[in-house]
Amino acid sequence: MKVYWDGDFQRQGGEAGRAYWAGWKFAYGKTRCFVPFLYRFSQGFVLDILLTADPAELRAYYAKHPPHEAKNDDPANPLTPLPLQKAEITGYACEDGLSYTFFRAVPWEARPETALLRKAYPGILKHRRFFACQRVKISFTDAQMRRKERGLMPLGRKMTELFPQKTMGLTLYLNPTVRFFPLTGEVSAETGGTVPPLRFANPLTGREHTLSIVPEGARTVPKTPSTPELTVLAAKYEVAPALPKGARLQFRSSATLPREAALGHRPVFAPGFGIIGGADGPTVIIATAGGGPDECVSVPAIGKAERYTFRLEGLTVPYRPKAVVTLGKKVRR
Repeated sequence: MKVYWDGDFQRQGGEAGRAYWAGWKFAYGKTRCFVPFLYRFSQGFVLDILLTADPAELRAYYAKHPPHEAKNDDPANPLTPLPLQKAEITGYACEDGLSYTFFRAVPWEARPETALLRKAYPGILKHRRFFACQRVKISFTDAQMRRKERGLMPLGRKMTELFPQKTMGLTLYLNPTVRFFPLTGEVSAETGGTVPPLRFANPLTGREHTLSIVPEGARTVPKTPSTPELTVLAAKYEVAPALPKGARLQFRSSATLPREAALGHRPVFAPGFGIIGGADGPTVIIATAGGGPDECVSVPAIGKAERYTFRLEGLTVPYRPKAVVTLGKKVRR
């Protein structure tokens, strides 16, 4: 199969990459992953990561999630893309030149990419009804190239100079992933008053929990020529009975301001504050200062507020941990 730099699975013609056999495989959770080849270009490398999973688990997933509602990035899908953060080839780190395209083959959808990939990788995909391919493009031309032993290397050199040997190692850095479950509910309190408790049902277990919010004080970002004065009430919260380890509540910490409330849409940043422009008016985003697991803020208000509202939006649950995958040392033409 010919592979091209733009990552298009169906493209025909043009300069194809030079293939080097790798034959690497690894597991990420319950997903089995294969890297058959590296494809070298003048700008960097392209590799296909083939993803397979238990057919019974896939059928169970699609029984609960109709195909037209399934999302590529849903971590509950056994064939979801790997959460790539960065990659290294033979010690050269690629941090800001990493991108990918993704294709998922399912038996009820006939697409030309399915036959193309099965023909290219028959030993892995020939008899599989479900599979996915994450085609990763690793660019070193515009990224920082670093070698662990030698420090910073000059940019713009040809790949044949940077990687003259057939001995290569690939390291993939994967971000942790979480599952998000929506929740609804809000409580309000007068300035200086106590926040009443809020009860909600755990969307995973159905168990009822009680949320207690303890205010710690108002935080204000001063008025600027392009933004109004904004205030939130910072707080800590407790949940009884306790949530599962690593689970965290998510509160609404943004608000769209009236267009006349700001003279411009220039980004403004202060500790824990950020403002971005928008067609209907600027949107203010306020984050907790320490980012602790039990910290939250109220919905942002313009000026000094007499009443603050805490709006519950969802529950995040850890799904897969952060991982570093190191693969092989040798490739060959």
